[in-house]
Amino acid sequence: MLTEKLLQIVDILLEEKRQCLLRQKECEKIINDLSDLPKGSVHVKKRNSREYYYLVTHCTEGKKTIFKYIGSDRDDISITLERIRKNNETRKSLKFLKEDIEIIDKLLSVANKKNQKERMREQPIEPPPQEQTPPNPPSQLPPRAR
Repeated sequence: MLTEKLLQIVDILLEEKRQCLLRQKECEKIINDLSDLPKGSVHVKKRNSREYYYLVTHCTEGKKTIFKYIGSDRDDISITLERIRKNNETRKSLKFLKEDIEIIDKLLSVANKKNQKERMREQPIEPPPQEQTPPNPPSQLPPRAR
């Protein structure tokens, strides 16, 4: 009874893992397509009543902030903003998918261990074969002289 339920759960987990792996491949493909776009955010600087857009990235090694000029045309900036947003969302989604896959793998491992324990319980335990020892031979020593 327990084994049937366990097998159903394992089937569900395997299907969920398959779906997660498919989504992970899709996310990785999208990230590869967006790889030409650097990570960061867009920052607006106003000078002389004009707006200038910069891509801001942070270097963790040198603790520097780098401003790279993108342009001043709002239409071009909106496209860049959309690609940055999509890139960030996809990266977050990929992170969550990897965490889900780790959890599913742990659950499958636990289910596998339980299944092995259940199989051990179902198998009849046979006593180990006893060694047959020959009866002790009579002593070959001559009787003692009195």
